[in-house]
Amino acid sequence: MKKNLLIILTSYFLITNFAQAETMSYPGDDPVFSVSFPESWNLETEDDVLNAMPADESIYLGIWALEDVDDVEEALDAIAEDADNFFKDLQVEDPGETEINGIPFIFVDGKGVLEDDTAVTVSLAVFSPDGETFFIGLFFGPPDMFKEHREEIDSIVQSVRAVK
Repeated sequence: MKKNLLIILTSYFLITNFAQAETMSYPGDDPVFSVSFPESWNLETEDDVLNAMPADESIYLGIWALEDVDDVEEALDAIAEDADNFFKDLQVEDPGETEINGIPFIFVDGKGVLEDDTAVTVSLAVFSPDGETFFIGLFFGPPDMFKEHREEIDSIVQSVRAVK
């Protein structure tokens, strides 16, 4: 009985979240992947960067293509350069690898400080849906808010799918 209730509740949760998701193809002019966001998130594309935040604007997600990157090593080097532009005192854990919907991902998590001295949790991802173009996904926000939105963040990452 408990197992059936768990299945019903899980199915309801997934159906409810799926029904309320907004799916975007990116980049808009020649899409390589799609990604879904909760309906309550604010989305905009500016200067080829997909920017997203929950309604409370407590955390940030940015996704963009890495220029002149031909392999994973170059992508990781680009992450280090990009991260230095955003954060002071960035301390990262060892990178982790996984595959999501057939796309290899490399994740780097850490902690840093913004220019206004706000401490933030940082999560960076490098992925290449087509094996040619590498993208960076950057999430950051205060640790308590990052934790509060963790399920939404995981759902967004799990929704990434190649479109070609």
